Amino acid sequence: MPQKPTAILCFNDMIAYGVMHALRQRAVAIPKEISVVGFDDIFFSHLTGVPLTTIHQPMREIGSTAVGILLDKINNKKRKIENIKLPAHLVVRSSTSRPNQ
Repeated sequence: MPQKPTAILCFNDMIAYGVMHALRQRAVAIPKEISVVGFDDIFFSHLTGVPLTTIHQPMREIGSTAVGILLDKINNKKRKIENIKLPAHLVVRSSTSRPNQ
């Protein structure tokens, strides 16, 4: 890459842990040199060496909504296809900082 990125946004927290591990092996300081963000907010994201900034998803609500839709389908209830949006929010921890100018 012509310029080093200032941040990496990962598909999920587990990939973010792998990215952080690879960066540490290359002596890249997180977040001083590069920020890392995950997506899931799995239960141990705050316990890692550098606590992971991540996007929190309401897993319980996602599961209960999916089960409700499935039960409606099993019981042959007519259910209109719909887009369901559940709230997600950024949980800022130590793996991110402002980029160096």
